[in-house]
Amino acid sequence: MKKAAAAFVWAMLAAAPAFASGLAHADHFEMRRDGSWIINFVLLAAGLFWIITRFIGPALKQRSELLQQEMDNGERARKEALARLAEMEGKLKAFESEAARIRQDAVDEGEKLKKQIIAEAEAASRRLLDKARAEVESETIKARGRLKKEAVEMAVAMAADMLKKNVNEKDQQGAVKQYAQSVGGRQ
Repeated sequence: MKKAAAAFVWAMLAAAPAFASGLAHADHFEMRRDGSWIINFVLLAAGLFWIITRFIGPALKQRSELLQQEMDNGERARKEALARLAEMEGKLKAFESEAARIRQDAVDEGEKLKKQIIAEAEAASRRLLDKARAEVESETIKARGRLKKEAVEMAVAMAADMLKKNVNEKDQQGAVKQYAQSVGGRQ
């Protein structure tokens, strides 16, 4: 309402110079001519005052209340958005720290698994090496046995050949007699 009254006063002050300049051309005051100007001016000013107070003032007041309400809503939304932003930043920091922890756990687990795999591979390698050594030793023993057997067989064959070449029938009969005496002497 105060704004409407201030607008009315400004309208009157703006119209006053125009009204004064119109009277300056006249030599004297005539009620018909000059009074109608004054009445027209007063009616126009009253009509403007009525329009301003009746329609424009409430509309402006309603608009300013609406703007104030929207500004309050905007401020409230801004505060809520800032609160949500702070909450999201907190969650993001927590997520980042959790991701770093998970990443570190994965690296630690990977190192542990790597060490375990290496230990298992070394154990398997030792087992294979021990098995290979055992097989080599076994094969060596078998080979030595075969070699001894072959050497004995060769020695027997060579001795048999030598006996066939060097021992005649007379030597054989003498050996049989000697054996019979040695067996006979034991009884």
